[in-house]
Amino acid sequence: MLSKQFLLSVLAGVLLAGCSNNSGNQESENLKTNKKMMEQTGKSATGTVMQIVRLKTSLSNDEAIRRARERAPQFEALPGLIQKYYAKLGPEGEYAGIYIWDSAESLKAFRESELAATIPQAYDVIGAPAVEIADIVFQLRE
Repeated sequence: MLSKQFLLSVLAGVLLAGCSNNSGNQESENLKTNKKMMEQTGKSATGTVMQIVRLKTSLSNDEAIRRARERAPQFEALPGLIQKYYAKLGPEGEYAGIYIWDSAESLKAFRESELAATIPQAYDVIGAPAVEIADIVFQLRE
């Protein structure tokens, strides 16, 4: 069970970090793509699993964001990744990656991938990242 304080800090981080600058039209196109994927594959287009990876880095804020943007295309290419949010948490050097997966199988494949294995080195992570997995019960908007 995710603590209330943790969820609030992640949500605040997402809001403060400013997610992508997608226009309403792009968002609409993403929804159409997700619905088509559901029809073709039978997998949830809105996501069934949330993965939250919290980490502390020795990198400056600018460098951490630069590296995240540099690596973003690799994450965009991941099969089954519906969305990823990059969040800055309150304390200096603390960040979170919030992933929405179409299935537990897609999450498992990612966790076993080389890309996942490179996260600690790519961000000069201090200590072990904290990883939480949650089943998505429902979403407010489509």
